[in-house]
Amino acid sequence: MLFFNVSNTNRKSDSIINDSDNLIIDNSSVISSCEINGNGNIKNSVLVNVHCHDIDVDNCILMNITANKITCKNNSICYNIATTDNI
Repeated sequence: MLFFNVSNTNRKSDSIINDSDNLIIDNSSVISSCEINGNGNIKNSVLVNVHCHDIDVDNCILMNITANKITCKNNSICYNIATTDNI
Protein backbone atom coordinates (compact mmCIF):
# COMPACT_ATOMS: atom_id res chain seq x y z
CA MET A 1 0.00 0.00 0.00
CA LEU A 2 1.28 3.48 -0.86
CA PHE A 3 0.89 6.65 1.20
CA PHE A 4 2.27 9.84 -0.40
CA ASN A 5 4.05 7.58 -2.88
CA VAL A 6 5.88 5.85 0.00
CA SER A 7 5.76 2.09 0.43
CA ASN A 8 5.94 0.03 3.60
CA THR A 9 9.49 -1.00 2.75
CA ASN A 10 10.80 2.46 1.77
CA ARG A 11 9.43 5.24 4.00
CA LYS A 12 11.41 7.99 2.23
CA SER A 13 10.32 8.93 -1.29
CA ASP A 14 11.70 11.51 -3.73
CA SER A 15 13.75 13.09 -0.94
CA ILE A 16 17.30 14.28 -0.32
CA ILE A 17 18.21 13.30 3.23
CA ASN A 18 21.49 13.78 5.11
CA ASP A 19 22.64 10.22 5.78
CA SER A 20 25.01 11.07 8.63
CA ASP A 21 24.65 9.82 12.20
CA ASN A 22 23.54 13.34 13.23
CA LEU A 23 20.10 12.94 11.63
CA ILE A 24 18.02 10.20 13.24
CA ILE A 25 14.81 9.06 11.53
CA ASP A 26 12.72 6.30 13.06
CA ASN A 27 11.13 3.55 10.97
CA SER A 28 7.55 4.75 11.45
CA SER A 29 8.01 8.24 9.95
CA VAL A 30 7.00 8.99 6.36
CA ILE A 31 9.06 11.46 4.33
CA SER A 32 8.04 12.52 0.82
CA SER A 33 9.54 15.18 -1.48
CA CYS A 34 11.76 16.63 1.26
CA GLU A 35 15.28 18.00 1.53
CA ILE A 36 16.92 17.82 4.96
CA ASN A 37 20.64 18.60 5.02
CA GLY A 38 21.58 18.93 8.67
CA ASN A 39 21.08 17.39 12.08
CA GLY A 40 18.13 16.37 14.19
CA ASN A 41 15.48 13.83 15.04
CA ILE A 42 12.34 12.77 13.19
CA LYS A 43 10.07 10.47 15.18
CA ASN A 44 6.54 9.18 14.42
CA SER A 45 5.96 12.00 11.93
CA VAL A 46 4.79 12.68 8.38
CA LEU A 47 6.77 15.20 6.33
CA VAL A 48 5.74 16.28 2.83
CA ASN A 49 7.65 18.93 0.85
CA VAL A 50 9.77 20.02 3.84
CA HIS A 51 13.08 21.80 3.19
CA CYS A 52 15.41 22.64 6.08
CA HIS A 53 18.87 22.27 7.51
CA ASP A 54 18.08 21.09 11.06
CA ILE A 55 14.90 19.47 12.35
CA ASP A 56 13.45 18.14 15.61
CA VAL A 57 9.91 16.73 15.41
CA ASP A 58 7.93 14.07 17.28
CA ASN A 59 4.39 12.93 16.40
CA CYS A 60 4.01 15.80 13.92
CA ILE A 61 2.57 16.44 10.49
CA LEU A 62 4.53 18.96 8.39
CA MET A 63 3.56 19.99 4.85
CA ASN A 64 5.02 22.62 2.52
CA ILE A 65 7.59 24.10 4.90
CA THR A 66 10.88 25.83 4.12
CA ALA A 67 12.97 27.10 7.03
CA ASN A 68 16.54 27.04 8.30
CA LYS A 69 15.64 25.05 11.43
CA ILE A 70 12.35 23.38 12.37
CA THR A 71 11.47 22.51 15.96
CA CYS A 72 7.88 21.40 16.64
CA LYS A 73 6.21 20.46 19.88
CA ASN A 74 4.75 17.00 20.25
CA ASN A 75 1.53 16.46 18.22
CA SER A 76 1.94 19.63 16.11
CA ILE A 77 0.54 20.22 12.65
CA CYS A 78 2.40 22.81 10.56
CA TYR A 79 1.80 23.74 6.94
CA ASN A 80 2.49 26.39 4.29
CA ILE A 81 5.40 28.19 5.98
CA ALA A 82 8.28 29.76 4.05
CA THR A 83 10.92 31.71 5.98
CA THR A 84 14.66 32.09 6.29
CA ASP A 85 14.27 32.10 10.09
CA ASN A 86 14.04 29.19 12.51
CA ILE A 87 10.56 27.95 13.41
